[in-house]
Amino acid sequence: HFPIKALSTTILHLIGVRGTIDDKTLVAGAATDSFIRMIIQSDEKISKAGSQGLSDLLAENVSIRNSLLSSEFTQIVIRTLSQVTKPVAIHVKNGFLDVLLRLVTTADHLQALSVLVPVLEDMKTTGEEQLKTKSRRILTLLAGEGITSSSSSSSSSSSLTKVNSETYSQDHQYKERLQNELRIERQEKQIIGQENMKLKSDIEKMKGRVPLDANCPIAFHNFNAQIFDLGNIEGGKFQIVKKQGNWDAIYLEQDISNGVFAVEVSFQDTGTGFGAVGVVKGAYIIPNGIDLFDKNFAVYYIKYGGWKGEVRCKGKSTKGNLPYLYNQIVRAEFNSKTGTLNFSVDGFQQPVFIKGIEEKVRFVIFLAAKSSCIIHSVKKLEAPTSVHIQDEKAAEW
Repeated sequence: HFPIKALSTTILHLIGVRGTIDDKTLVAGAATDSFIRMIIQSDEKISKAGSQGLSDLLAENVSIRNSLLSSEFTQIVIRTLSQVTKPVAIHVKNGFLDVLLRLVTTADHLQALSVLVPVLEDMKTTGEEQLKTKSRRILTLLAGEGITSSSSSSSSSSSLTKVNSETYSQDHQYKERLQNELRIERQEKQIIGQENMKLKSDIEKMKGRVPLDANCPIAFHNFNAQIFDLGNIEGGKFQIVKKQGNWDAIYLEQDISNGVFAVEVSFQDTGTGFGAVGVVKGAYIIPNGIDLFDKNFAVYYIKYGGWKGEVRCKGKSTKGNLPYLYNQIVRAEFNSKTGTLNFSVDGFQQPVFIKGIEEKVRFVIFLAAKSSCIIHSVKKLEAPTSVHIQDEKAAEW
């Protein structure tokens, strides 16, 4: 536990010596991100140490508490506690509940946590016993502050008045929560249409009128064995582990200049989502260890990142896609005929896509230090699976 205690002491010192509110906020945000990455680790000891360290830290510093009252933290908690398709380890859920319990007993202005009430109510009735107990305690404490699901729905006018009187940052958090709820609702509406299209395609394949998609061999272009470890997995999959620091890229050899191609990847040990997939221009090789936000290099590639779900195209960021975390299947589908690049997560097409790609590109995957990914497949498709969806948003290459 000594390294965690030493880290906490250093963070508190840095926050204390920073002169401006912006400086303190930046340090607090970076600190909470580091502990969150520890909490979601598969190693239970590391996860518990991260939870305990963050709980102790927030109890001592208001900047840390304010950082955790942000929409980014609450959305991570929601995804973790409500994950169904890819079950999350119970020690990870326990860790977040421990942090929440300490937060509601030490912080002021807890209204930002109201978005957690539905998932906590569900956990209280359907979760494991120890999760039920902690969820019940957190809900009781929130109710004591007047924060309940019923109160938020029955007094919408008074809530709006309250929001209008809050600071800009609190208003921004409220809007982000509403946007996320609307995005989830849109995806639910898209499910039926996409499933119907898939069913029709499957029927045609069974009739023999549509040839099956073709698997392409997974091969790498300019693979750097000094910074990546490569391993074969049953079924023709490949696991890649990043050994050194900073960001680096993995290039796929497959020529995708004629037809529709898709790559499917899942990421592991990427903290809060520091992995990305996309395309890179022609035979361009991104220098090792660069800052991916450096516009001198960003003009050569497109990436869809797990943290915040942003799509960056030639250095410009477009929001609207859902974030993704460990073990979710992320798909990039490039159509050379239309010059478009679409993305999906666990089979659900995302609204932000790229158009106007009229030159040769190749698939690329980005990994940060000590993270890993599994390349599940590279396929040439007989027909595109991407369709026009509600609220789609195009970024220009």
